[in-house]
Amino acid sequence: MNFNILQCGVLSTLCLILCPSTVQSLEPIDRPPFYLNERECMDMFPESLQKDATNAKLRKSEEPFDLSLDRKEYNPDASVTVKVFTKESFFPEQSIFGILLQARVAKCEGKDNQKAIGIFQRTEQQTDLETVKCDNSLANGVAFNVFEKGLEEVSISWTPPSASETRTLYFVATVLGVNETFYTNIANGFIVHHSSNHSLEPKMCPLRSFFLESGSICLRGSEHLVSALLSVLLLLFRS
Repeated sequence: MNFNILQCGVLSTLCLILCPSTVQSLEPIDRPPFYLNERECMDMFPESLQKDATNAKLRKSEEPFDLSLDRKEYNPDASVTVKVFTKESFFPEQSIFGILLQARVAKCEGKDNQKAIGIFQRTEQQTDLETVKCDNSLANGVAFNVFEKGLEEVSISWTPPSASETRTLYFVATVLGVNETFYTNIANGFIVHHSSNHSLEPKMCPLRSFFLESGSICLRGSEHLVSALLSVLLLLFRS
């Protein structure tokens, strides 16, 4: 991969700018820029950003988009409304032109940390998003769409996969904004099972292992990316 990277500080959301000339001639499963192949389903990093993209971490206050839930607990008998929206201070300069949305387990260890949990359901009032099956989900386990005109907000209903699901979860989105700019790791808060005793500390898990570092680091240019990856591999080998 040939990314130009600018990444500074202990920050949250990853902003990615797509260079239009680099969109690959791939066979899409769904509408570009979301191809929903196995890798994209897992890390929610758009396949279109294979080459010549730039990215930079953003502080929470710099993120133009956010996510909210209409309840803090879930149970099998009630749906949860998930809303992704443009922050008031950024609208209308920013708006939603595309979205990829999943629910994830709030535990970074184990095989389920990159699985999409639960089922999304459209209602008569919620027509903006479509539901699909990804390689890491059940049928209708992922919500997404691409829009010709930017929207201020989108919402959809979600239910847990079964009565046996009791883990703490969170929702995470990748949003396509203006100027072909992607924002990943859009997440805000946890949702717990109604019977939970809150004994474990929940975590929002990095979508890509490259961004696991806890200290501050600044990289610019593909040659620095190669050096950084070699350093990571060396640390893993030593451990």
